[in-house]
Amino acid sequence: MPNRARISLAIRALSDRTCVASPRGKALEWRIVQSYLSVLRAPADNLGQRTCLLARHGSYEIRLIEPTEMPEGHRIPFWVELFDRERRTTLNSFGSEDLEEAAVNAEALIAEAEMLHRQSLS
Repeated sequence: MPNRARISLAIRALSDRTCVASPRGKALEWRIVQSYLSVLRAPADNLGQRTCLLARHGSYEIRLIEPTEMPEGHRIPFWVELFDRERRTTLNSFGSEDLEEAAVNAEALIAEAEMLHRQSLS
């Protein structure tokens, strides 16, 4: 799908529905859409992946990524992962076509990163 169509899809997803009830959820939805637009413009890394940071707690990052291995015709615009920079590995991830669902799961991944970071300090 061309970038212009993807951008329109992201903006429509945000404007066509009511945002998550909590102020944090609404702000996170906007951040996801902004990150999605950044991912579309970002250069691919050496693995061909584009990412944008949503939050960081110590060595744990929550980031929006453009999946590199999606079946033809299958599109998941909002793919969020919890990444451990120290170990250079994905610990958890979630993908959705629904912005609200992506924000709810991103909040869960942020909470998980916070917990893991606190545990690493003990």
